[in-house]
Amino acid sequence: MKFDDYQDKTHKFFLIDVETYNVQKENKDLVLSRLVLGLNEEAGEIAGKMKKYLRGDFSFEELKKQVSKEAGDQLWYLNEVLSTLDLKLSDIAQENLDKLACRRKRGTILGSGDHR
Repeated sequence: MKFDDYQDKTHKFFLIDVETYNVQKENKDLVLSRLVLGLNEEAGEIAGKMKKYLRGDFSFEELKKQVSKEAGDQLWYLNEVLSTLDLKLSDIAQENLDKLACRRKRGTILGSGDHR
């Protein structure tokens, strides 16, 4: 599936259409905050699955299944954050690939910081 198709199809499941309901800026900020918090919550759930795997609660195969479910939820939240900001998932993906290729070319893949 292409990112733009995913973004268009999954946005239909969002309960608040920011543009259709002409949401005020303050309300748009609340919607965006809720989405960002949801994205963080889903990341925490993936971390929790890893913790349970490491302590022996389930197998590696079960970890993969659990992470797959949570990653889908995380992708949905990311998609809605981007949609609320009028950004395209495909553009973000391409920008990230370009950034990584540039870092590799300059030999700065390792390290930390946004501007390496």
